[in-house]
Formats: sequence, structure tokens, C-alpha cells
Amino acid sequence: MSPASRILIIGDVMLDQYVSGSVSRISPEAPVPVVKVEKEWSTLGGAANVAANVASLGAQAVLIGLVGDDVSSASIQEKCAEQGIEQHLVQSVQPTITKTRIVSGQQIVRVDREEELVWSAKAKAQFESRLNSLVKACDIILLSDYAKGTLSDEVLPWIFSAAKENGKRVLVDPKREDWTSYKGAFLVTPNLLELGMTQDEHGISNDDNQVVNACNSLR
Repeated sequence: MSPASRILIIGDVMLDQYVSGSVSRISPEAPVPVVKVEKEWSTLGGAANVAANVASLGAQAVLIGLVGDDVSSASIQEKCAEQGIEQHLVQSVQPTITKTRIVSGQQIVRVDREEELVWSAKAKAQFESRLNSLVKACDIILLSDYAKGTLSDEVLPWIFSAAKENGKRVLVDPKREDWTSYKGAFLVTPNLLELGMTQDEHGISNDDNQVVNACNSLR
């Protein structure tokens, strides 16, 4: 990837938190391990992690997504600044999606704080006002869809319209059974599970012929 490349990432922004410690006993309150906390840290998750990966490759990552007015949002913005990610985060009514993993040698449990993201009228206006100029200034657009609500049926057409007007290619990491809303994408990059979701039988095995047939059915 050229260092001059400017990549616009749009999608579900999350914060991944980790709480690590040692276990030496089982709780008397319930048959669960008691973790003595020794270390805590957080990393960019979801579409923000995609932006971090883009930045690590030497390109300029530009991130758009919905976050709440909370500590997790502040942490995401701080980490974006540390990693050289240009962020244009839009404030939502819902809290920032935050996933906390409790680890002791291995992951013991994951605690998810999330609500379905819904675009308020104010958030949509902010997004729409920034979109065209950001698309115009980028080399390519990456859509990181985790089906949390950022890439809604209302917002996706705006993105593809802006991309078409400015002659930009759109790459999609999908999370839908129906890819109709991705019409206009240059490339869609599902894993086997995501590709299988598009099939009536809801699943394909790791077989070249099945993968080719599934892809052909989506043309």
C-alpha cells in the first residue's frame, strides 16, 4: 500500500477492553473463578481496528462511525490520535459499543455493552455534510459492517452515491444475508460464514467449488 494512499473507513466503531489477572480460588458465591486484576488495557475494535491496520501499513486512515458521549468514545479518540488516524466520529444517542474481555491464561468471559445504533436526525445531518468532501479526498472507501446499525439501509445509498459521483471504489466487509444494499461495490470480502449467510441453506463448507458457486449466485 502506498504511503500516499488515503483510505476512508466507514463502519461500526468499537472499543475492545481487556482485564487480565490470576486465578487462585473459586468464588464462595457461585462456582466461578475469582480473578485478581493485575493489568487492564484497551484497543481499537470493529471499524476502528480496520483503521488501525490501515495506518500500520503506512497509509492515511480516515475513520467515520457512530460513538456515544462517554469514556469509551474519549478512549477511541485518544487512540486514534496516537496511531495517526484521522477521525470524524459522529455522536449517537446510544453508548459506544464496548466489549470487555476477562482473561486469566485464557479468556474467561466477555462482557458486551451495546445497543443497536440508530441514526438521529442530527447525526445524519453531520454525516451527510462531511461525507462528500471526505470521499472526494480519499483514494478508496472501506465499509466495515458488523451489523450494529452504522451502515444502515438509509446511509449506504449516500455512500455509494458519493463514491460514484467522485469515481471512488468501495470495498465491503459484509455482515448481511442480503447484499442488495451493497450494490455498486467494487469488491465484497466475506469469510466462509458470511458467504454462507447469503445462501438458502445458510452455510457452505471450505470447498472451492461451493465457494465459486456461491459467489456466482450473487452476481
